[in-house]
Amino acid sequence: MSSHACGAVRDSGSQHSFRTSHVDMRCGFVGCSPRALNVPRCRRAPGSCESRPRVPRGHDRRSIRARLRMGLQPDVDPGRVIGAALLAFGLLAAAAVVTVRSVQGTRKRAAALSSREAAALRLVLNVYERGSVNADFLQRRSLANSAAVEERGSYTDKSMTYGELDLLLFVRILRRVMQNHSQPVRMLDIGSGSGRLVLAARLLYPESIAVVGVEILSALHQDALTRLQSAEQFATGGTESLPMAPGELRLIDYRAMEDLSSFNVVWCYATTWPSAGPFLAELSGMLGKALKSGASVVTIDKRLIEGAEIGFILEDELEGSNRDTGRSTAYIYRKE
Repeated sequence: MSSHACGAVRDSGSQHSFRTSHVDMRCGFVGCSPRALNVPRCRRAPGSCESRPRVPRGHDRRSIRARLRMGLQPDVDPGRVIGAALLAFGLLAAAAVVTVRSVQGTRKRAAALSSREAAALRLVLNVYERGSVNADFLQRRSLANSAAVEERGSYTDKSMTYGELDLLLFVRILRRVMQNHSQPVRMLDIGSGSGRLVLAARLLYPESIAVVGVEILSALHQDALTRLQSAEQFATGGTESLPMAPGELRLIDYRAMEDLSSFNVVWCYATTWPSAGPFLAELSGMLGKALKSGASVVTIDKRLIEGAEIGFILEDELEGSNRDTGRSTAYIYRKE
């Protein structure tokens, strides 16, 4: 027979001649269980032990002590706990790195703006983001949803889902498109909504562009007219006077337009438009027939059909942030 300092008795002739249990953290004595340590439980009052028992041979002392310090049952593997903690820490660190790089990238793009571009975007933000950025956007989306229900009978046509492109991405796209055209540009914005990009284009290139925006929802069209009138007042009566290119807003379906051939740049935010896979078959066919050689077409997230039959060639792709989808891709085409 042998006894521990705290009074626990073990029969040296048998492996378990006493009651077993899990760790008794109150008195500090290591108990045993079929899955844990074959050590007897202390039978004295809690806290009466003055020393911990010696760890039996054949057990990893570091593992046992780590379990005791962590307050875990002996059958919990601390390696797994530590591994999970390290994995969680790694994921948080990776997310932080991505966020920092995204912010740095946005700052670099913003820093690359010319003084004219920066002033133009400030005016656009004054007109469209008067309060909270997200609150104003959600208000415009709610207006579009209500108009779709009232004017179209039900909100089942996903092509009328309201969305807005990041302004910094729009600046990059328009820079790239304007490189293809030395003559004055006549730009058509299909689905102009509240007129946000129409205003931005008029402010960014006041001497070399004329913009027409077309919209089929009258509530959005009226909202665009009100906002553009406010923008004109800002541009002429504000602290910094800004010239604006000619612009026009029409309440019409682009398929009913008779002057499509007069435009040499066509813009289409087509993220939710109906398509055959990623391809905008109907839009490709109409623009392929109507546009003249050399015209540029920009689509967002959906693509035109390329090839000699329709006549579009993909010239470039640009990616940027989008508050709805996270990321968006702009496809820039040239009509042969």
